[in-house]
Amino acid sequence: MYTFSGKPAAITKSPSYENTLAGIFWFFYVGGNVVGKLLLFWTTDITFKIIFGAVILWNIFMIYCVFDFADEYKASAIHEGKTYGWATAAKIAIVLLTLSAIGNSL
Repeated sequence: MYTFSGKPAAITKSPSYENTLAGIFWFFYVGGNVVGKLLLFWTTDITFKIIFGAVILWNIFMIYCVFDFADEYKASAIHEGKTYGWATAAKIAIVLLTLSAIGNSL
């Protein structure tokens, strides 16, 4: 317990970036891609092009978000003296999944 002016001071715990990183990766990136692929599967013509463009923009935005939250998680883990393997794993996974999606679409 830390003291401030001789009185005990509560330490606020930082947000759990591990849970946030997992949520961003699984719910938003993977879930968004599943929804996007299903929508592309069921559409035709001009709607297909619009949804395809939206899926590409969504992926770019989510890659940025995953990298950002992974960096926050890494900084938080280093500050707390913990390992940060999930941050590295999330970055590697998102790069591999994105490259795989590009390869599958060619």
